[in-house]
Amino acid sequence: FNVPHVLCNSLQDFEAAYVTSQSQKTGCVIEVQPALNFEENVMLHKQIGQDVARAVRDELVSQVKISWCQGGKAEGRNVLVLLHGWMGQKADWKLVSQILMEEGCSILALDLPGHGDTQVADGSWEASALYSMPLLIEVLKQILDQLQLQKVIMVGYSLGGRVAMGFADSYPERCAALMVLSANPGVLTEEERHQRWLLDQRHAKQLTQQTFEAFLDSWYAAPLWAGLKERRPDVYSQMLEKRRQTRPHLAAHSLLGLSLASQPNFRPHLGQRVPFWYVFGELDSKFAEIGKDLAACSSKVHSLPCGHAVVEECPREVADLLLSLVKQLPSPSAPKAKVLQLTAAWTEPIQLLLKAPLLLSRGDLMPQRSGVLLVLQAQVDGAKMAGLGEVTPLPLFHKETLDEAESQLNYILAQWNSRPPKVPFDLGRLDGTLTKWLDQQCTGNLLPSVRAGLEMALLHLLRRAPEGWRRPQRSDVSINSLLARDEDLAADTALVAKFKVGKEPLEDAERTNQLAKLLLEKRPQARLRLDANRSWSLEQAASFINNLDEQALQITEYLEEPVQQSPQLLQHWEVLSEKTERRLAFAVDESLTEGIVSTKDLESCKAPIKALVLKPSLQGLEQTAAMAKWADEHGAVAVLSSAFESGVALCHFALLASMLAPCWAEDVAQGFGTFTRLSEDVLEPPFADLVSVGHKGWQVNIGSCQEALDRSVEALVAARQGTDLVDGPSLAK
Repeated sequence: FNVPHVLCNSLQDFEAAYVTSQSQKTGCVIEVQPALNFEENVMLHKQIGQDVARAVRDELVSQVKISWCQGGKAEGRNVLVLLHGWMGQKADWKLVSQILMEEGCSILALDLPGHGDTQVADGSWEASALYSMPLLIEVLKQILDQLQLQKVIMVGYSLGGRVAMGFADSYPERCAALMVLSANPGVLTEEERHQRWLLDQRHAKQLTQQTFEAFLDSWYAAPLWAGLKERRPDVYSQMLEKRRQTRPHLAAHSLLGLSLASQPNFRPHLGQRVPFWYVFGELDSKFAEIGKDLAACSSKVHSLPCGHAVVEECPREVADLLLSLVKQLPSPSAPKAKVLQLTAAWTEPIQLLLKAPLLLSRGDLMPQRSGVLLVLQAQVDGAKMAGLGEVTPLPLFHKETLDEAESQLNYILAQWNSRPPKVPFDLGRLDGTLTKWLDQQCTGNLLPSVRAGLEMALLHLLRRAPEGWRRPQRSDVSINSLLARDEDLAADTALVAKFKVGKEPLEDAERTNQLAKLLLEKRPQARLRLDANRSWSLEQAASFINNLDEQALQITEYLEEPVQQSPQLLQHWEVLSEKTERRLAFAVDESLTEGIVSTKDLESCKAPIKALVLKPSLQGLEQTAAMAKWADEHGAVAVLSSAFESGVALCHFALLASMLAPCWAEDVAQGFGTFTRLSEDVLEPPFADLVSVGHKGWQVNIGSCQEALDRSVEALVAARQGTDLVDGPSLAK
């Protein structure tokens, strides 16, 4: 079978062979001669068992991609982790979290497995394993590790409260406090446990055998809701609208996998190792009784004037209780100001073959993309790390050529290698300090692609250092597809598609109408973006818009750069909007990047401007962040867009998009669909492998992006002879 075989005569030989096999990540048969004594044999099997258990746990954890959002800018305060109830979603905490953030708190709200946008692998493992409490606790710990949250306030409602108690029980050192709302800490007898299991099985069966609407009516008629439908019809209606987004078969998996029947009784430890608060609705007699029993565990037991749905019925009161909790806790010590010391820097040339030669709006056919990868090595407190960036100017879109970019980059790196600069941690906050630092450390005006590449590598370094980065606000980034003019319009799986127009207006209008029809047949929630690349005259653009049918107009988010470049560009947009009766909103791209218009000009423009399309490789990452902030403040959206870079740059852009997206803002698909044009990738694994297709279309998980960047740069460092190697596993994990 061509599998390596190693014969070992001692425990030491086995350990050496085993470590070698694990480090090389290759299959290997290790045979141990029975020359071990009893103690050595026991130790050997214990080690194997621990390693197998760790491998199984890591594999299971990788099968669950929790969707989360983060918000607030609290300095020196613990983050509140908010967990929803069964059939709920992270948005259930929106009103509470907005009050908390207004008061200076930071929050992290998550969708539990089987709920919201969280994705659980289908078919590879038994649902009982993927939806279990022990696994979910490990997944939550991994998220806190990735976000560098050492200590948090765990807050959970109903099912989420049980998960919060489980996490605090397993990792009390990670919890500054625990607040549980209307949740059961555990059954007390085996008969009660058996009856609960039978009840959960019955409910799971009902979920799949009757209409979901009938199930919801029955579920919310239970006594613990205290007649919510009649008592608070406004709250009930809003809550039911969100519950209808539940996918019944996944809710059934969650109900059984996280059943109270399989949960330990957490009562013995409540209030012993972590400060504990309990909240219940006084109209909910079942949990009011639990609250009275738990008064022995905590003096912080509170009742609210509501039924079981305390978060939905009393968001202000819940927020006030949480604010009171936060104020009673000692503030965590602020991290000391630290700096990274750069130790080495170099570049690696790359060439990316495209699946087919591309004809862009400028220049000749482009068969491949050429550029360089930039590696920066640094250390802090004895820990070594590396950051990866990319410099890949797009011909005729960037003003500089690749040769010019390489020349400037090599000059800068030569200076940095001779006199390595220190990198302050606060450069990762994207507040203008990174731009100032680069201008101080680099001679002359930085070329756009060079600035972007340096920012990527520096931000990657800072993301791998504690407290050295601006935290992302979304776990996942949506991506639009990219349709060229000569493609089969039916071949698309994204929820949002970008379609290139700008040729003959009537033909483009007919193709757009056809595309809209096909997209809606496949995905009723599909959206369309149109890009004319400044190809049309004012009359041609008006002809195109006026020949779009109602279906195309309804799903089109915006038309990008509709008319040819001129000094009166925005005035032409205003005229076009009047000629077409404001049937379409517009988006600005190249005109803003090239300085033809400014954000000040956009403020006075009377045409409907829906989006700013921003290319980080042209504007730089920090400048992109500043423009995205302007867009948010002026009622527009920021759509980050790639320029046929490798997966390295795409991962950086996805991480940037996650940092810029406000926690509760509408999800905006980013313009990273160029990855479909790459025949190969230097990222490990390729960016295409990171993109998933779900009910929200194309999405990429930012944790996967960070891990891919870490893996890719570590491979480059390890392959370079005569340089310091990165120590151990990724510091971001």
